[in-house]
Amino acid sequence: MSMAAFKAWHMDLYWTFDNLFLEDAKLLGITYHEFVLISLCVIWPAITIGLLVTVLKLWLCNRNLRRGAST
Repeated sequence: MSMAAFKAWHMDLYWTFDNLFLEDAKLLGITYHEFVLISLCVIWPAITIGLLVTVLKLWLCNRNLRRGAST
């Protein structure tokens, strides 16, 4: 893939994603900037923290299962 083709693909993907943000903002009745702020500064970190908590919980459960199996 040439650099020009990659750039065209990337920009097409970017505008598709951006249009999705615009449509969702219209659906909720808020501005595009409010939607971006809420989704990137509130929802994304909340999902990240939730995933981190889930991984730690599973890690601890796995550790307890291994300890129980070795005895």
